[in-house]
Amino acid sequence: MTEEDLVVIEHCKKTLSDLHKEYDALNLYEKESKKAVKHDIYLEIATCESIIDECRDEVNSSSLEEIKEMLNVVYHMQLGEHNGRESALVKLDEITSKFLSSKKYKENVNEKLLEGFRSDMDLILGIKEILEDRLFVVRHKRRWFFFPQTILIQRYEKLLADFESIEVKIRENFTRVSEIITSYIVESFHYIYLYFSYIIRYFLHAENQLVLVEIAASIDRFINVMQPLVKSTTLKNENLRNFYVIYELNTLKELIVKHYE
Repeated sequence: MTEEDLVVIEHCKKTLSDLHKEYDALNLYEKESKKAVKHDIYLEIATCESIIDECRDEVNSSSLEEIKEMLNVVYHMQLGEHNGRESALVKLDEITSKFLSSKKYKENVNEKLLEGFRSDMDLILGIKEILEDRLFVVRHKRRWFFFPQTILIQRYEKLLADFESIEVKIRENFTRVSEIITSYIVESFHYIYLYFSYIIRYFLHAENQLVLVEIAASIDRFINVMQPLVKSTTLKNENLRNFYVIYELNTLKELIVKHYE
């Protein structure tokens, strides 16, 4: 066993210990996930399509003054004689933070929790790649130089299996938390979509690039919580609703991007 092997193994053990402390205690969603209600994905998509059509008609038929009044009255913004930049940024953060979290549980379920899962998954995938490389090297040496390292191979294989076990827990927890937040977004999509449509149109007219950049960043935050944990070449049915909502949000963001091209 080389010094490099010792360093890799010790680092992996330390990382595994830290991950076990976090995920062995994180059983908040396990019981709930078993009772999860199945959604009619196609019905939800059809509902979203109907909502978006209504929103587009409403926004397109509204004058700038009507949009400003709607933002002031319904969304409690303060758009007076000036462009209302400060009011817009405060309201934008308030709405974004509200819909990217859920207080259904004692521990707040929010986008930061999902970001933590993504970070841990990236860490695990990186470590697994290193372990697989080390396994290849050790097996190659044994084959060509008759240098038996069965114990070292077994250690690497055990570490890989342990990381894969933690990976399953991360996937399960991410899926459950993402579903909680995404369902909340879909349930309130009329309010969210109309809000973004109004403020984008208003601030495009005001030519306020700073606010528009912040709006685009907020839309990205919504999109991020609905993205799968790991990219796949296969589109699964349970992801259809998410990808539809992501597509519509991206379409709104494109209004900003194209305006400044």
